[in-house]
Amino acid sequence: MFIRLTLQLLCISYSGSAPVRTDLKHVTGTRGGDAILQCHFKAGKISHIVLSRLSKNILFCDNEECKSEAGRVFREGSCDVTIKDLTLRDAGEYFLRLFYNNDQTEGEQLILEYHLHIQDEISVNTGEELKLDLLLTNADKVETNSSGEWTEVWTRGHGVSSDRLTDSDGNLTINAFTSTDTGTYRVLDSEGQILITLTLTESGTESKGKNENTDDNHKPDDPKQHKWWVILLCVIGALAMTLIIFPGIWIYKCWHRKAENKVKDWRRNAENKVKDWRRNTENKVKRWRRKEERKVNEEHEEHELNEEHKVNEEHEEHKVNEEHEEHKVNEEHKLNEEHEVNEEHELNEEHELNEEHEEHKVNEEHEEHKVNEEHKLNEEHEVNEEHELNEEHELNEEHEVNEEHKLNEEHEVNEEHELNEEHEVNEEHKLNEEHEVNEEHELNEEHELNEEHEVNEEHKLNEEHEVNEEHELNEEHELNEEHEVNEEHELNEEHELNEEHEVNEEHEVNEEHEVNEEHEVNEEHEVNEEHELNEEHQMIPIEDTVHYSRASSNKPGYVAFRANR
Repeated sequence: MFIRLTLQLLCISYSGSAPVRTDLKHVTGTRGGDAILQCHFKAGKISHIVLSRLSKNILFCDNEECKSEAGRVFREGSCDVTIKDLTLRDAGEYFLRLFYNNDQTEGEQLILEYHLHIQDEISVNTGEELKLDLLLTNADKVETNSSGEWTEVWTRGHGVSSDRLTDSDGNLTINAFTSTDTGTYRVLDSEGQILITLTLTESGTESKGKNENTDDNHKPDDPKQHKWWVILLCVIGALAMTLIIFPGIWIYKCWHRKAENKVKDWRRNAENKVKDWRRNTENKVKRWRRKEERKVNEEHEEHELNEEHKVNEEHEEHKVNEEHEEHKVNEEHKLNEEHEVNEEHELNEEHELNEEHEEHKVNEEHEEHKVNEEHKLNEEHEVNEEHELNEEHELNEEHEVNEEHKLNEEHEVNEEHELNEEHEVNEEHKLNEEHEVNEEHELNEEHELNEEHEVNEEHKLNEEHEVNEEHELNEEHELNEEHEVNEEHELNEEHELNEEHEVNEEHEVNEEHEVNEEHEVNEEHEVNEEHELNEEHQMIPIEDTVHYSRASSNKPGYVAFRANR
Protein backbone atom coordinates (compact mmCIF):
# COMPACT_ATOMS: atom_id res chain seq x y z
CA MET A 1 0.00 0.00 0.00
CA PHE A 2 2.81 2.43 0.91
CA ILE A 3 4.59 1.66 -2.37
CA ARG A 4 1.38 2.40 -4.29
CA LEU A 5 0.97 5.79 -2.62
CA THR A 6 4.58 6.68 -3.32
CA LEU A 7 4.24 5.83 -7.00
CA GLN A 8 1.05 7.90 -7.21
CA LEU A 9 2.85 10.92 -5.72
CA LEU A 10 5.73 10.54 -8.16
CA CYS A 11 3.33 10.34 -11.08
CA ILE A 12 1.46 13.39 -9.88
CA SER A 13 4.64 15.40 -9.33
CA TYR A 14 5.90 14.80 -12.86
CA SER A 15 2.54 15.23 -14.63
CA GLY A 16 0.36 18.24 -15.29
CA SER A 17 1.24 21.90 -15.52
CA ALA A 18 3.52 23.93 -13.22
CA PRO A 19 2.25 24.32 -9.61
CA VAL A 20 0.83 27.61 -8.32
CA ARG A 21 2.26 28.86 -4.99
CA THR A 22 0.34 31.22 -2.67
CA ASP A 23 1.52 33.63 0.03
CA LEU A 24 2.60 32.48 3.48
CA LYS A 25 -0.24 32.17 6.01
CA HIS A 26 0.42 32.50 9.75
CA VAL A 27 -1.42 30.19 12.15
CA THR A 28 -1.14 30.42 15.96
CA GLY A 29 -1.95 27.66 18.44
CA THR A 30 -1.35 26.74 22.09
CA ARG A 31 0.31 23.62 23.41
CA GLY A 32 -2.29 20.86 23.92
CA GLY A 33 -4.82 22.64 21.70
CA ASP A 34 -5.79 22.36 18.05
CA ALA A 35 -4.65 24.26 14.93
CA ILE A 36 -6.62 24.47 11.67
CA LEU A 37 -4.85 24.99 8.35
CA GLN A 38 -7.57 26.55 6.20
CA CYS A 39 -7.26 26.50 2.42
CA HIS A 40 -10.35 28.47 1.27
CA PHE A 41 -10.12 26.83 -2.12
CA LYS A 42 -13.00 26.23 -4.49
CA ALA A 43 -12.27 23.87 -7.29
CA GLY A 44 -14.23 21.55 -9.50
CA LYS A 45 -12.76 18.35 -8.09
CA ILE A 46 -9.84 17.81 -5.69
CA SER A 47 -8.18 14.53 -6.38
CA HIS A 48 -5.36 14.48 -3.81
CA ILE A 49 -4.19 16.42 -0.71
CA VAL A 50 -0.63 16.13 0.58
CA LEU A 51 0.58 17.89 3.76
CA SER A 52 4.35 17.95 4.25
CA ARG A 53 6.76 19.43 6.77
CA LEU A 54 10.56 19.43 6.75
CA SER A 55 10.55 17.50 3.42
CA LYS A 56 8.43 14.80 5.00
CA ASN A 57 4.81 13.96 4.15
CA ILE A 58 2.66 13.78 7.28
CA LEU A 59 -0.76 13.48 5.62
CA PHE A 60 -1.95 12.01 2.31
CA CYS A 61 -5.60 12.04 1.27
CA ASP A 62 -6.80 10.20 -1.82
CA ASN A 63 -10.46 11.09 -2.29
CA GLU A 64 -12.08 10.30 1.07
CA GLU A 65 -9.36 8.03 2.39
CA CYS A 66 -6.69 9.82 4.53
CA LYS A 67 -3.73 8.49 6.42
CA SER A 68 -1.39 10.31 8.81
CA GLU A 69 1.34 9.58 11.30
CA ALA A 70 0.31 9.18 14.94
CA GLY A 71 -3.30 9.90 14.02
CA ARG A 72 -3.18 13.61 15.10
CA VAL A 73 -3.69 15.17 11.64
CA PHE A 74 -7.17 15.08 10.05
CA ARG A 75 -8.87 16.43 6.97
CA GLU A 76 -12.00 18.50 7.43
CA GLY A 77 -14.29 19.73 4.70
CA SER A 78 -12.96 19.89 1.18
CA CYS A 79 -9.33 20.75 1.96
CA ASP A 80 -8.92 22.09 5.54
CA VAL A 81 -6.43 20.25 7.78
CA THR A 82 -6.65 20.07 11.61
CA ILE A 83 -3.70 19.22 13.88
CA LYS A 84 -4.75 18.11 17.39
CA ASP A 85 -2.86 17.87 20.69
CA LEU A 86 -0.24 20.42 19.62
CA THR A 87 3.26 20.13 21.01
CA LEU A 88 6.18 22.53 20.86
CA ARG A 89 7.78 20.28 18.23
CA ASP A 90 4.84 20.97 15.85
CA ALA A 91 5.96 24.59 15.27
CA GLY A 92 7.34 25.46 11.85
CA GLU A 93 6.41 25.62 8.17
CA TYR A 94 3.84 23.36 6.48
CA PHE A 95 3.16 22.87 2.76
CA LEU A 96 -0.29 21.75 1.57
CA ARG A 97 -0.40 20.54 -2.03
CA LEU A 98 -3.79 20.38 -3.71
CA PHE A 99 -4.23 18.39 -6.92
CA TYR A 100 -7.50 19.18 -8.71
CA ASN A 101 -9.13 18.88 -12.15
CA ASN A 102 -11.14 21.62 -13.88
CA ASP A 103 -13.40 21.35 -16.86
CA GLN A 104 -10.76 22.65 -19.24
CA THR A 105 -7.54 21.47 -17.61
CA GLU A 106 -6.41 18.35 -15.86
CA GLY A 107 -3.70 17.72 -13.26
CA GLU A 108 -3.52 21.28 -11.83
CA GLN A 109 -1.48 21.71 -8.63
CA LEU A 110 -1.80 24.41 -5.90
CA ILE A 111 0.73 24.76 -3.06
CA LEU A 112 -0.38 26.49 0.16
CA GLU A 113 2.31 27.47 2.67
CA TYR A 114 1.60 27.83 6.43
CA HIS A 115 3.67 29.00 9.39
CA LEU A 116 2.53 27.47 12.68
CA HIS A 117 3.37 29.42 15.84
CA ILE A 118 3.00 27.59 19.18
CA GLN A 119 2.41 29.48 22.47
CA ASP A 120 2.68 28.13 26.01
CA GLU A 121 2.89 29.33 29.62
CA ILE A 122 4.64 27.47 32.45
CA SER A 123 4.73 28.18 36.19
CA VAL A 124 7.97 27.07 37.87
CA ASN A 125 8.99 26.80 41.52
CA THR A 126 12.08 28.66 42.62
CA GLY A 127 15.19 26.50 42.75
CA GLU A 128 13.87 23.80 40.45
CA GLU A 129 15.61 22.54 37.33
CA LEU A 130 13.57 23.30 34.21
CA LYS A 131 13.94 21.47 30.90
CA LEU A 132 12.47 23.21 27.88
CA ASP A 133 11.87 21.34 24.63
CA LEU A 134 12.69 24.38 22.50
CA LEU A 135 15.72 23.46 20.39
CA LEU A 136 13.95 22.33 17.22
CA THR A 137 15.75 21.17 14.09
CA ASN A 138 14.73 24.37 12.31
CA ALA A 139 15.48 26.66 15.31
CA ASP A 140 18.25 29.20 14.82
CA LYS A 141 18.28 31.09 18.15
CA VAL A 142 16.41 31.54 21.46
CA GLU A 143 15.75 35.02 22.92
CA THR A 144 14.35 36.26 26.25
CA ASN A 145 13.16 39.60 27.61
CA SER A 146 13.89 38.85 31.30
CA SER A 147 16.06 41.98 31.55
CA GLY A 148 13.55 44.21 29.75
CA GLU A 149 15.22 43.85 26.32
CA TRP A 150 15.39 40.91 23.95
CA THR A 151 18.70 39.13 24.47
CA GLU A 152 20.00 35.89 22.97
CA VAL A 153 20.43 32.95 25.38
CA TRP A 154 21.14 30.27 22.76
CA THR A 155 22.29 30.34 19.12
CA ARG A 156 22.93 27.47 16.77
CA GLY A 157 26.63 26.86 16.40
CA HIS A 158 27.55 28.83 19.54
CA GLY A 159 25.40 27.26 22.22
CA VAL A 160 24.23 28.91 25.44
CA SER A 161 25.34 32.36 26.62
CA SER A 162 25.21 31.66 30.40
CA ASP A 163 26.72 29.11 32.75
CA ARG A 164 23.32 28.48 34.31
CA LEU A 165 21.99 27.14 31.01
CA THR A 166 22.78 23.86 29.27
CA ASP A 167 21.59 22.36 25.98
CA SER A 168 21.40 18.63 25.36
CA ASP A 169 19.19 16.37 23.23
CA GLY A 170 17.18 19.29 21.90
CA ASN A 171 16.36 20.57 25.40
CA LEU A 172 17.35 23.89 26.96
CA THR A 173 17.85 23.37 30.71
CA ILE A 174 17.72 26.16 33.33
CA ASN A 175 19.61 25.14 36.46
CA ALA A 176 18.17 26.36 39.80
CA PHE A 177 15.32 28.52 38.49
CA THR A 178 15.19 32.05 40.02
CA SER A 179 12.95 35.08 39.69
CA THR A 180 15.38 36.64 37.20
CA ASP A 181 14.64 33.76 34.80
CA THR A 182 10.97 34.70 34.53
CA GLY A 183 9.74 36.33 31.35
CA THR A 184 9.01 35.44 27.76
CA TYR A 185 11.22 33.12 25.69
CA ARG A 186 10.85 32.88 21.93
CA VAL A 187 12.41 30.58 19.37
CA LEU A 188 13.28 32.03 15.93
CA ASP A 189 14.20 30.29 12.71
CA SER A 190 16.90 31.37 10.26
CA GLU A 191 14.49 33.80 8.55
CA GLY A 192 13.51 35.54 11.82
CA GLN A 193 10.05 33.91 12.00
CA ILE A 194 8.82 33.13 15.52
CA LEU A 195 8.34 29.38 16.06
CA ILE A 196 7.60 29.15 19.79
CA THR A 197 6.64 31.71 22.44
CA LEU A 198 6.99 30.46 26.02
CA THR A 199 6.13 32.49 29.13
CA LEU A 200 7.74 31.47 32.43
CA THR A 201 6.32 32.58 35.78
CA GLU A 202 7.39 31.95 39.35
CA SER A 203 5.10 29.95 41.72
CA GLY A 204 5.92 30.12 45.49
CA THR A 205 4.94 27.43 47.99
CA GLU A 206 3.70 28.63 51.35
CA SER A 207 3.85 26.33 54.33
CA LYS A 208 1.59 27.02 57.21
CA GLY A 209 2.59 25.66 60.54
CA LYS A 210 0.24 25.14 63.38
CA ASN A 211 1.44 25.62 66.92
CA GLU A 212 -0.44 23.15 68.98
CA ASN A 213 0.07 22.74 72.64
CA THR A 214 -0.17 19.04 73.48
CA ASP A 215 0.80 19.27 77.17
CA ASP A 216 -2.61 19.43 78.73
CA ASN A 217 -1.33 18.01 81.99
CA HIS A 218 0.48 21.28 82.86
CA LYS A 219 -2.68 23.35 83.00
CA PRO A 220 -3.35 24.59 86.51
CA ASP A 221 -6.46 23.18 87.99
CA ASP A 222 -6.53 25.59 90.94
CA PRO A 223 -7.92 29.10 90.16
CA LYS A 224 -5.93 30.68 93.02
CA GLN A 225 -2.71 29.30 91.56
CA HIS A 226 -3.70 30.75 88.20
CA LYS A 227 -4.28 34.16 89.83
CA TRP A 228 -0.86 34.15 91.47
CA TRP A 229 0.70 33.30 88.12
CA VAL A 230 -1.05 36.28 86.53
CA ILE A 231 0.07 38.65 89.31
CA LEU A 232 3.62 37.38 89.01
CA LEU A 233 3.62 37.91 85.28
CA CYS A 234 2.28 41.46 85.70
CA VAL A 235 4.98 42.32 88.23
CA ILE A 236 7.66 40.89 85.98
CA GLY A 237 6.26 42.91 83.06
CA ALA A 238 6.22 46.13 85.12
CA LEU A 239 9.80 45.58 86.22
CA ALA A 240 10.80 44.88 82.65
CA MET A 241 9.07 48.07 81.56
CA THR A 242 10.86 50.11 84.19
CA LEU A 243 14.21 48.51 83.46
CA ILE A 244 13.93 48.82 79.69
CA ILE A 245 11.66 51.75 78.80
CA PHE A 246 12.84 54.36 81.33
CA PRO A 247 16.56 53.83 80.65
CA GLY A 248 15.73 53.94 76.99
CA ILE A 249 13.90 57.25 77.42
CA TRP A 250 16.80 58.65 79.48
CA ILE A 251 19.31 57.50 76.87
CA TYR A 252 17.19 59.04 74.11
CA LYS A 253 17.01 62.38 75.94
CA CYS A 254 20.77 62.39 76.51
CA TRP A 255 21.39 61.59 72.87
CA HIS A 256 18.91 64.26 71.80
CA ARG A 257 20.64 66.84 74.00
CA LYS A 258 24.02 65.89 72.60
CA ALA A 259 22.64 66.13 69.08
CA GLU A 260 21.15 69.56 69.81
CA ASN A 261 24.44 70.73 71.30
CA LYS A 262 26.27 69.42 68.25
CA VAL A 263 23.83 71.21 65.97
CA LYS A 264 24.25 74.42 67.96
CA ASP A 265 28.03 74.11 67.85
CA TRP A 266 27.89 73.40 64.16
CA ARG A 267 25.68 76.43 63.56
CA ARG A 268 28.00 78.62 65.63
CA ASN A 269 31.00 77.36 63.71
CA ALA A 270 29.17 77.87 60.43
CA GLU A 271 28.17 81.42 61.42
CA ASN A 272 31.73 82.18 62.51
CA LYS A 273 33.06 80.76 59.24
CA VAL A 274 30.53 82.82 57.28
CA LYS A 275 31.51 85.95 59.21
CA ASP A 276 35.21 85.26 58.62
CA TRP A 277 34.53 84.55 55.00
CA ARG A 278 32.57 87.79 54.65
CA ARG A 279 35.37 89.73 56.33
CA ASN A 280 37.95 88.12 54.08
CA THR A 281 35.87 88.81 50.98
CA GLU A 282 35.30 92.44 52.04
CA ASN A 283 39.03 92.85 52.66
CA LYS A 284 39.77 91.27 49.29
CA VAL A 285 37.29 93.56 47.58
CA LYS A 286 38.80 96.59 49.31
CA ARG A 287 42.29 95.51 48.30
CA TRP A 288 41.14 94.92 44.77
CA ARG A 289 39.51 98.35 44.65
CA ARG A 290 42.68 99.95 45.94
CA LYS A 291 44.73 98.13 43.32
CA GLU A 292 42.30 99.20 40.62
CA GLU A 293 42.38 102.81 41.79
CA ARG A 294 46.18 102.70 41.81
CA LYS A 295 46.20 101.21 38.33
CA VAL A 296 43.78 103.85 37.10
CA ASN A 297 45.86 106.63 38.64
CA GLU A 298 49.06 105.19 37.21
CA GLU A 299 47.49 104.88 33.78
CA HIS A 300 46.18 108.42 34.03
CA GLU A 301 49.62 109.71 35.03
CA GLU A 302 51.25 107.72 32.22
CA HIS A 303 48.69 109.12 29.80
CA GLU A 304 49.42 112.68 30.97
CA LEU A 305 53.17 112.08 30.69
CA ASN A 306 52.71 110.68 27.20
CA GLU A 307 50.62 113.66 26.19
CA GLU A 308 53.22 116.08 27.56
CA HIS A 309 55.94 114.13 25.80
CA LYS A 310 53.97 114.28 22.55
CA VAL A 311 53.42 118.02 22.94
CA ASN A 312 57.12 118.55 23.61
CA GLU A 313 58.08 116.48 20.60
CA GLU A 314 55.67 118.41 18.40
CA HIS A 315 57.07 121.67 19.75
CA GLU A 316 60.65 120.54 19.05
CA GLU A 317 59.70 119.38 15.57
CA HIS A 318 58.04 122.71 14.95
CA LYS A 319 61.18 124.53 16.12
CA VAL A 320 63.37 122.35 13.91
CA ASN A 321 61.12 123.06 10.94
CA GLU A 322 61.22 126.79 11.62
CA GLU A 323 65.01 126.74 11.91
CA HIS A 324 65.23 124.74 8.70
CA GLU A 325 62.99 127.23 6.94
CA GLU A 326 65.01 130.14 8.28
CA HIS A 327 68.19 128.49 7.10
CA LYS A 328 66.69 128.04 3.64
CA VAL A 329 65.57 131.65 3.59
CA ASN A 330 69.06 132.80 4.59
CA GLU A 331 70.64 130.68 1.89
CA GLU A 332 68.27 132.05 -0.69
CA HIS A 333 68.98 135.56 0.55
CA LYS A 334 72.72 134.95 0.21
CA LEU A 335 72.24 133.62 -3.29
CA ASN A 336 70.20 136.66 -4.17
CA GLU A 337 72.84 138.97 -2.75
CA GLU A 338 75.55 137.21 -4.74
CA HIS A 339 73.35 137.45 -7.77
CA GLU A 340 72.88 141.18 -7.12
CA VAL A 341 76.65 141.66 -6.78
CA ASN A 342 77.20 139.83 -10.02
CA GLU A 343 74.53 141.88 -11.72
CA GLU A 344 76.04 145.11 -10.45
CA HIS A 345 79.44 144.00 -11.72
CA GLU A 346 77.99 143.20 -15.11
CA LEU A 347 76.13 146.47 -15.16
CA ASN A 348 79.30 148.33 -14.38
CA GLU A 349 81.10 146.61 -17.19
CA GLU A 350 78.30 147.37 -19.56
CA HIS A 351 78.26 150.96 -18.35
CA GLU A 352 81.99 151.29 -19.13
CA LEU A 353 81.47 149.78 -22.52
CA ASN A 354 78.44 151.86 -23.37
CA GLU A 355 79.41 155.23 -21.90
CA GLU A 356 79.51 156.81 -25.31
CA HIS A 357 75.97 155.91 -26.12
CA GLU A 358 73.29 157.74 -24.04
CA GLU A 359 70.36 155.75 -25.21
CA HIS A 360 72.12 152.58 -24.16
CA LYS A 361 72.67 154.04 -20.68
CA VAL A 362 68.97 154.79 -20.40
CA ASN A 363 68.17 151.19 -21.25
CA GLU A 364 70.66 149.90 -18.69
CA GLU A 365 69.19 152.11 -15.98
CA HIS A 366 65.74 150.93 -16.88
CA GLU A 367 66.87 147.29 -16.71
CA GLU A 368 68.56 147.84 -13.35
CA HIS A 369 65.35 149.33 -12.04
CA LYS A 370 63.44 146.29 -13.27
CA VAL A 371 65.96 143.93 -11.70
CA ASN A 372 65.69 145.72 -8.37
CA GLU A 373 61.91 145.58 -8.48
CA GLU A 374 62.02 141.87 -9.29
CA HIS A 375 64.46 141.26 -6.45
CA LYS A 376 62.22 143.11 -4.02
CA LEU A 377 59.19 141.19 -5.20
CA ASN A 378 61.06 137.86 -4.82
CA GLU A 379 62.15 138.79 -1.29
CA GLU A 380 58.58 139.65 -0.34
CA HIS A 381 57.35 136.45 -2.00
CA GLU A 382 59.89 134.30 -0.07
CA VAL A 383 59.12 135.96 3.29
CA ASN A 384 55.31 135.73 2.96
CA GLU A 385 55.10 132.24 1.37
CA GLU A 386 53.89 130.35 4.47
CA HIS A 387 51.35 132.93 5.70
CA GLU A 388 49.95 134.62 2.59
CA LEU A 389 49.35 132.18 -0.27
CA ASN A 390 46.72 134.34 -1.87
CA GLU A 391 49.02 137.36 -1.81
CA GLU A 392 51.72 135.29 -3.47
CA HIS A 393 49.28 134.37 -6.19
CA GLU A 394 48.48 138.06 -6.75
CA LEU A 395 52.17 138.93 -6.71
CA ASN A 396 52.82 136.24 -9.29
CA GLU A 397 50.08 137.69 -11.44
CA GLU A 398 51.56 141.18 -11.02
CA HIS A 399 54.97 139.72 -11.75
CA GLU A 400 53.63 138.19 -14.96
CA VAL A 401 52.01 141.52 -15.91
CA ASN A 402 55.26 143.35 -15.22
CA GLU A 403 57.19 140.85 -17.25
CA GLU A 404 54.83 141.31 -20.14
CA HIS A 405 55.11 145.08 -19.75
CA LYS A 406 58.88 144.79 -19.61
CA LEU A 407 58.92 142.65 -22.68
CA ASN A 408 56.75 145.16 -24.48
CA GLU A 409 59.01 148.02 -23.40
CA GLU A 410 62.07 146.01 -24.37
CA HIS A 411 60.47 145.34 -27.70
CA GLU A 412 59.79 149.05 -28.23
CA VAL A 413 63.28 149.95 -27.11
CA ASN A 414 64.71 147.35 -29.41
CA GLU A 415 62.71 148.73 -32.28
CA GLU A 416 64.00 152.22 -31.55
CA HIS A 417 67.42 150.77 -31.13
CA GLU A 418 67.18 149.04 -34.50
CA LEU A 419 66.12 152.28 -36.12
CA ASN A 420 69.12 154.01 -34.55
CA GLU A 421 71.39 151.17 -35.47
CA GLU A 422 70.82 151.85 -39.12
CA HIS A 423 72.42 155.23 -38.63
CA GLU A 424 75.09 154.24 -36.21
CA VAL A 425 78.52 153.05 -36.90
CA ASN A 426 79.45 149.42 -37.17
CA GLU A 427 81.10 149.66 -33.75
CA GLU A 428 77.85 150.65 -32.09
CA HIS A 429 76.16 147.75 -33.85
CA LYS A 430 78.67 145.38 -32.32
CA LEU A 431 78.13 146.86 -28.86
CA ASN A 432 74.38 146.42 -29.18
CA GLU A 433 74.81 142.81 -30.20
CA GLU A 434 76.95 142.20 -27.10
CA HIS A 435 74.30 143.93 -25.01
CA GLU A 436 71.55 141.63 -26.38
CA VAL A 437 73.67 138.58 -25.64
CA ASN A 438 74.14 139.76 -22.05
CA GLU A 439 70.44 140.38 -21.67
CA GLU A 440 69.58 136.89 -22.86
CA HIS A 441 72.12 135.45 -20.45
CA GLU A 442 70.58 137.39 -17.57
CA LEU A 443 67.08 136.21 -18.49
CA ASN A 444 68.25 132.61 -18.60
CA GLU A 445 69.88 132.98 -15.20
CA GLU A 446 66.70 134.47 -13.76
CA HIS A 447 64.66 131.63 -15.26
CA GLU A 448 66.96 128.99 -13.74
CA LEU A 449 66.80 130.69 -10.33
CA ASN A 450 63.01 130.77 -10.46
CA GLU A 451 62.87 127.06 -11.35
CA GLU A 452 65.23 126.20 -8.47
CA HIS A 453 63.09 128.29 -6.14
CA GLU A 454 59.91 126.45 -7.22
CA VAL A 455 61.59 123.04 -6.81
CA ASN A 456 62.73 123.98 -3.30
CA GLU A 457 59.26 125.15 -2.37
CA GLU A 458 57.69 121.90 -3.61
CA HIS A 459 60.26 119.89 -1.69
CA LYS A 460 59.48 121.86 1.49
CA LEU A 461 55.76 121.34 1.09
CA ASN A 462 56.21 117.60 0.45
CA GLU A 463 58.38 117.27 3.55
CA GLU A 464 55.80 119.10 5.65
CA HIS A 465 53.01 116.90 4.25
CA GLU A 466 55.00 113.72 5.02
CA VAL A 467 55.72 114.96 8.56
CA ASN A 468 52.01 115.65 9.12
CA GLU A 469 51.04 112.22 7.77
CA GLU A 470 53.58 110.52 10.04
CA HIS A 471 52.28 112.50 12.98
CA GLU A 472 48.69 111.48 12.23
CA LEU A 473 49.70 107.81 11.83
CA ASN A 474 51.58 107.90 15.14
CA GLU A 475 48.56 109.39 16.86
CA GLU A 476 46.28 106.67 15.42
CA HIS A 477 48.75 103.97 16.46
CA GLU A 478 48.92 105.35 19.99
CA LEU A 479 45.12 105.48 20.18
CA ASN A 480 44.89 101.85 19.00
CA GLU A 481 47.46 100.76 21.57
CA GLU A 482 45.56 102.54 24.33
CA HIS A 483 42.32 100.91 23.14
CA GLU A 484 43.95 97.44 23.18
CA VAL A 485 45.39 98.05 26.66
CA ASN A 486 41.95 99.12 27.88
CA GLU A 487 40.34 96.01 26.34
CA GLU A 488 42.90 93.75 28.01
CA HIS A 489 42.33 95.57 31.27
CA GLU A 490 38.58 95.07 30.93
CA LEU A 491 39.04 91.35 30.15
CA ASN A 492 41.25 90.92 33.21
CA GLU A 493 38.67 92.70 35.33
CA GLU A 494 35.91 90.43 34.01
CA HIS A 495 38.04 87.33 34.71
CA GLU A 496 38.73 88.43 38.29
CA LEU A 497 35.08 89.27 38.80
CA ASN A 498 34.03 85.83 37.54
CA GLU A 499 36.43 84.14 39.98
CA GLU A 500 35.10 86.21 42.84
CA HIS A 501 31.58 85.39 41.68
CA GLU A 502 32.28 81.65 41.94
CA VAL A 503 33.90 82.03 45.39
CA ASN A 504 31.37 84.52 46.75
CA GLU A 505 28.01 83.10 45.68
CA GLU A 506 26.15 84.66 48.63
CA HIS A 507 27.43 88.22 47.83
CA GLU A 508 27.03 87.89 44.08
CA VAL A 509 24.34 90.56 43.63
CA ASN A 510 26.15 93.27 45.61
CA GLU A 511 29.50 92.60 43.98
CA GLU A 512 27.99 92.64 40.50
CA HIS A 513 26.34 95.97 41.30
CA GLU A 514 29.62 97.45 42.53
CA VAL A 515 31.55 96.04 39.57
CA ASN A 516 28.99 97.45 37.14
CA GLU A 517 29.32 100.90 38.78
CA GLU A 518 33.09 100.72 38.54
CA HIS A 519 32.83 99.51 34.94
CA GLU A 520 30.57 102.45 34.09
CA VAL A 521 33.05 104.85 35.72
CA ASN A 522 35.89 103.33 33.70
CA GLU A 523 33.87 103.53 30.51
CA GLU A 524 33.02 107.17 31.19
CA HIS A 525 36.69 107.82 31.91
CA GLU A 526 37.67 106.10 28.65
CA VAL A 527 35.00 108.00 26.73
CA ASN A 528 36.21 111.27 28.21
CA GLU A 529 39.80 110.43 27.35
CA GLU A 530 38.85 109.52 23.79
CA HIS A 531 36.75 112.69 23.56
CA GLU A 532 39.71 114.77 24.75
CA LEU A 533 42.02 113.04 22.29
CA ASN A 534 39.53 113.66 19.49
CA GLU A 535 39.27 117.33 20.45
CA GLU A 536 43.05 117.64 20.52
CA HIS A 537 43.22 115.89 17.19
CA GLN A 538 40.59 118.23 15.73
CA MET A 539 42.50 121.28 17.05
CA ILE A 540 45.57 120.36 14.96
CA PRO A 541 45.34 122.46 11.80
CA ILE A 542 45.47 120.75 8.47
CA GLU A 543 48.19 122.53 6.56
CA ASP A 544 47.54 123.45 3.03
CA THR A 545 50.06 122.19 0.55
CA VAL A 546 50.86 124.36 -2.41
CA HIS A 547 52.61 123.03 -5.43
CA TYR A 548 54.07 125.10 -8.15
CA SER A 549 54.85 123.71 -11.51
CA ARG A 550 56.38 125.19 -14.55
CA ALA A 551 53.73 125.34 -17.25
CA SER A 552 54.59 124.99 -20.84
CA SER A 553 53.85 128.30 -22.49
CA ASN A 554 55.14 130.27 -25.40
CA LYS A 555 55.73 133.22 -23.13
CA PRO A 556 59.08 133.19 -21.32
CA GLY A 557 58.98 133.23 -17.54
CA TYR A 558 55.30 132.07 -17.35
CA VAL A 559 54.54 130.26 -14.04
CA ALA A 560 51.32 128.19 -13.45
CA PHE A 561 49.82 128.09 -9.93
CA ARG A 562 48.21 124.91 -8.49
CA ALA A 563 46.93 124.50 -4.90
CA ASN A 564 46.01 121.16 -3.36
CA ARG A 565 44.43 120.83 0.01
